[in-house]
Amino acid sequence: MDRKIKCLVLILVLMVEGIIIQAQSAIPRAEEKPWLWWYWLGSAVTREGLQQHIDAFQKEGIGGVNIAATYGVDGYEKESIPFMSPEWIQMVNYTGDISAAKGMAVDLSLGSAWPYGGSNVNKSMAARKLAGGKILTANGGEKLRLRLAGPDTSIAAVVAFSDKGQFIDLSSKITGDGFLSYKFPRGIWEIYGIFSVPTGQMVKRSGPGGAGLVLDHFSREAVEKYLGRFDSLFLNGRHIRSVFNDSYEVYGADFTPSFLDEFQKRRGYDLRRYLNIFSSNINSPDRWRILCDYRETISDLLLYNFVEPWNAWAHKHGIRTVEQAHGSPANWLDLYAASDIPQTESFGSSDFHIPMLRTDKDYAPEVFWRPDKLVMKFASSAANVSGKRLVSSETATWLGNHFKVALSQVKPQIDEVFISGINHVMLTCATYSPMNLGFPGWLFYPASNFGHNSGLVDYMPDFSGYIERSQQILQNSSPDNEILLYFPIYDIWSEMPEEDRSKLAMMAVHNPMEWFYKNDFGNVARKLRDEGFDFDYVSDRQLQGLSVKDNRLVTASGKSYKAIILPSCKRMPISTLQALHQLAARGIPIVFAYKSPYDVPGLLDAAQRRTRLVGMVKEMRSWKNVSVTGDFIGRLSEIGLRRESFPQFQLEYIRKSIDSGKVYFIANQQDQFREGWIPIPGQFNSVRQYDPMENRWGLLKKRGNEIYLQLSPGQSCFLKVYGASVQDKAWPYFYADKSQSLKGPWKITFEKGAPSIPAGYQQNDPGTWTQAPDTMAKYFSGTARYETNFDLPQGMLHDKNFRLNLGDVREMAEVSLNGRLIGRSWSVPYSLDIPPGILKSKGNHLTIKVTNLDANRVIWLDKKKVKWQKYFFVDITYGPFDASNWTPLASGLVGKVRLESGD
Repeated sequence: MDRKIKCLVLILVLMVEGIIIQAQSAIPRAEEKPWLWWYWLGSAVTREGLQQHIDAFQKEGIGGVNIAATYGVDGYEKESIPFMSPEWIQMVNYTGDISAAKGMAVDLSLGSAWPYGGSNVNKSMAARKLAGGKILTANGGEKLRLRLAGPDTSIAAVVAFSDKGQFIDLSSKITGDGFLSYKFPRGIWEIYGIFSVPTGQMVKRSGPGGAGLVLDHFSREAVEKYLGRFDSLFLNGRHIRSVFNDSYEVYGADFTPSFLDEFQKRRGYDLRRYLNIFSSNINSPDRWRILCDYRETISDLLLYNFVEPWNAWAHKHGIRTVEQAHGSPANWLDLYAASDIPQTESFGSSDFHIPMLRTDKDYAPEVFWRPDKLVMKFASSAANVSGKRLVSSETATWLGNHFKVALSQVKPQIDEVFISGINHVMLTCATYSPMNLGFPGWLFYPASNFGHNSGLVDYMPDFSGYIERSQQILQNSSPDNEILLYFPIYDIWSEMPEEDRSKLAMMAVHNPMEWFYKNDFGNVARKLRDEGFDFDYVSDRQLQGLSVKDNRLVTASGKSYKAIILPSCKRMPISTLQALHQLAARGIPIVFAYKSPYDVPGLLDAAQRRTRLVGMVKEMRSWKNVSVTGDFIGRLSEIGLRRESFPQFQLEYIRKSIDSGKVYFIANQQDQFREGWIPIPGQFNSVRQYDPMENRWGLLKKRGNEIYLQLSPGQSCFLKVYGASVQDKAWPYFYADKSQSLKGPWKITFEKGAPSIPAGYQQNDPGTWTQAPDTMAKYFSGTARYETNFDLPQGMLHDKNFRLNLGDVREMAEVSLNGRLIGRSWSVPYSLDIPPGILKSKGNHLTIKVTNLDANRVIWLDKKKVKWQKYFFVDITYGPFDASNWTPLASGLVGKVRLESGD
């Protein structure tokens, strides 16, 4: 071949490879950025409006959106587009196209709002619940003719038990019109029946074309019929990354027509023969065993008849699944692991102890609980054990009331999900709203507003940049947990009280005290975290898939661990104990915290299985690598597992692994630590600190196996630990005794905002502008400029590093010094480093532009009775939203501004 032709071919090959690489890297690059739930109210969208929103999201630093069609807007009925109509599908595809052109990606909910259901769900496909119990008592010789079922009631089974222990299945004695006709033999007979009746639940918050019954998630046939409707999305569809399933909110559904047959196949006995025990309210051991079997069967059906078929359907179309397993009556770990991207939820405000961090007093933790790192860890554990690259979180749901949520409040919640093992944040939310609408436009009810019509929008690129830089590291490092902590689901299924609505054990993020912390499982997890041991939860199903290689536990995905802890569980299936027995026989350390299991779950052959379990446990307890101890922390240390010291300093952390060593994400979410020497386990030569807020690296001071860390409450950072020496500039340190407040006077000028621009003023200290002489400043939402002049204090003349501490900022600040921009601050602690060469010994001019929230402007609108709520909208207490009686929020520079220095 001619040399020129060869070169041309090589160039073309490289170009093609470059295009392929660019296409393949587009979605991972988008996934490093934060994503948004994007609600389409009534799906009243236009091509022009979609383009404008995607452009705005890109400017905000958003990597992708999850489209969720929901309820409509008054007066826009004609503009609404019915869900799954040809026009609606065209708009989804158009959104995918324009998003891809911007390097973004799109997810989609397979339903209008939630849960799955809608107009294509007929009665045979709809969610059903269990009904029935004891019907009556009949005497021998009595001929009975009794109507048992109406039009919407399906008879699952009718049986009779005699006083002599006899059993009769009467199901074949029921006529087609629902009558039981039967003459009973000698004896006294109790007749029991199980009936399947519709729950009647309709899809919540559905929009045009999306209303309808909720799907029967336990029926594979119903699920596959439901999914078939959405095949049309992919006839000409492009650029949909994933389909999404929201948290399980299928109320009262606890049965499906095939349940009894499924139960017999999976549990090995016929539930019909035990309906008298199952249907009673007697607190008997056998009833709890049967109830456990019932709950396990429901869990199986949700996994095998819903999540797995849904995941397979998505893969057939070349897309992924995002699953929120929490809230479901199943083993979360298995459901999360069966999807492509497990997603947990950060709902409400956590109980941080960070100075200047505010929480909304209207949020009711006694009703909704608080976000819990150990509960959110279920999603990351499932991802780690099953080898998923991404694990996500719906974040900032009801973090505070509308218009009151600041980025400073969101950032610690983001850090908390990072600590929980999350690396793919999806913010709640943004709402499609025509760009020409006046403030506040269209909004969705249970969430913060991160869209174009929010007062946060100018600082969203900074906020998104922090998340992106953090997720770049978190997504491109490997989990480094050494322990598997067994999730004792059978104790929960055997003991958790029944709800009024069903016999299910409903586990949710809002009720962890009822299931997570009610037994030793939650307490052992908390103890491990507090003592510096890293772990993942493991289910029975996952545990049985483990193998041993090079004296380490290895999962099917190749992830390795060093030990297993069993948290004082009472019951364990034989199959699980057999797996533990095999692992222990190959030298894997097994630690039973407090006590070993002594019973088996379920009814079938319980006595024989229990005897076998007790024998196997007894054998295992004689082995050196198996221990039963209350001092499980000490035992883990004896085994030689890595123990971190960060919890001793009240610092939250997660450790991950990279090729060059270890990487930590550290967050200070308490008011205990400021600075100090911190031990790092193992041998190392260098530690570099990375600040994702400032995008800055530096080499930390090292003393033996200790590093010197400064981290104020509210701050977070990454630490990279290297076995070899690395070169970098030194990390700057600042000291408390090198600090002086700037006295002013301060000039305050209002720049832009609404409802009007107040008159400027001057005062000695900065202060909230809501107390300005112009009374309209109380209702002003926008930006004001604070200015002052100062000289460098004598004691700082020879210092190298300088920093401005802005005090209490309400809410976001852009800082310039001597005419040069030095940065923007939006989170506690509000501080910015001053680059070299800007600060002068005398005559420094400082300008701080502060932007507040929209709340004060909304107070004015509601006082003036401006009708802006033209859609469903409630406050954080789920009552009517009305801000007219709110006290205006402090705005501007509330505290003192200080100059700090160090070396």
